[in-house]
Amino acid sequence: MSIPKNHHYISQIHIKNFFNNGDGGIYLYDKDQNNLFKSKGTRNIFSERNLNTRRISENDIDYISIENELSNIFEKDFNKHLATVRSFCNSLKYSEEVEAALLYFARYGVIGEFRTPHYKRKLDDSMFNGLKDILEHAVDDLKEEFFKEFNFDNEVKYTNTINYEELSNNIIEAMGEMSFILSIPTNKEDYFLLGDFCAVTIYDKINEDFNPHVKEIAYIGFPLCSSIYLELFSNKWNKSPQTSIIRRLGSNHVFSRNKANFMRSRKMVACEDADYLKCFIQQVRKDL
Repeated sequence: MSIPKNHHYISQIHIKNFFNNGDGGIYLYDKDQNNLFKSKGTRNIFSERNLNTRRISENDIDYISIENELSNIFEKDFNKHLATVRSFCNSLKYSEEVEAALLYFARYGVIGEFRTPHYKRKLDDSMFNGLKDILEHAVDDLKEEFFKEFNFDNEVKYTNTINYEELSNNIIEAMGEMSFILSIPTNKEDYFLLGDFCAVTIYDKINEDFNPHVKEIAYIGFPLCSSIYLELFSNKWNKSPQTSIIRRLGSNHVFSRNKANFMRSRKMVACEDADYLKCFIQQVRKDL
């Protein structure tokens, strides 16, 4: 059996919640090409070949460990927890099951940016530049190992040293107790867009640290699907609402949220509805 090498930086199970089952497609807008188009599947959306591949040794390449970690911890229960949140939005009955679902999505959201090609490239560049001058004066064997680690090719593009489970747990622990806002469009013809960065994260000083400049994630925000937008706030953050709410958003507020995420997206956004995306792009381009 062939090993899948097309790796998603936004989980495919997440993307599929923006897929229009009625007309068999998902609608995308490429900011660089000014091109709105339909994709009949999600396999090649927000993905890159060998994104999560890593080199174990000179002759041993690992294509699946990170993929398995992401699947087991952050993806396989996505739709189960989304169903719980949908039910809660209708019943307004908070429970341990709802709390578990929101925590699941908090862990998923905080690693979103760390999974992107942009972040992986930036991290590797930072590590390489930070150690290069030091190791230039190291013994030959150590120097050779260092440069070999950053000798990327089409099979291995990044060092991929992040443990996503550990990272998410550490961030959530640092955030402490959280409040949430679940936003739902009032108009059924409004839709949330999914940007190519997965989730908005805002950093601020929320914990005491010997370094006064240290900032940690204080806010997570992203659309769970076309009709539900989740925001999570550390209660230690001075901008936290402290009280959790479900709110209905009018068309102007949905547009503003989508515009902010459109501007944050590096290249592309996805939408369930072709007409909404077309009108949205026309309005945004008019405003710019």
